[in-house]
Amino acid sequence: MILRRSIVAIAVVTALLAASVNQSQAAAVVTPPPPPATSMTLAAGGGLAVGVIAAAASLCLYDVRLKFNGYKNWDGTPKVVGVTHPHH
Repeated sequence: MILRRSIVAIAVVTALLAASVNQSQAAAVVTPPPPPATSMTLAAGGGLAVGVIAAAASLCLYDVRLKFNGYKNWDGTPKVVGVTHPHH
């Protein structure tokens, strides 16, 4: 039983190798190179990059403001303040 499985496996591997030796040659498809970047595409890409950096900077400044005002700890956890009521 084991010998039969190994013979079948060897036959499959041999058939795959034999089929890959005589592959037909496909016609090479040549794509034209992309057009050069214009000033409009460069400006759009630069504007997008500046927008992403500005959004990240504003989120960082907001986070630092929360930490300075005492709403957030410096390790990132929310500050838990126990409320005490005055006794009469």
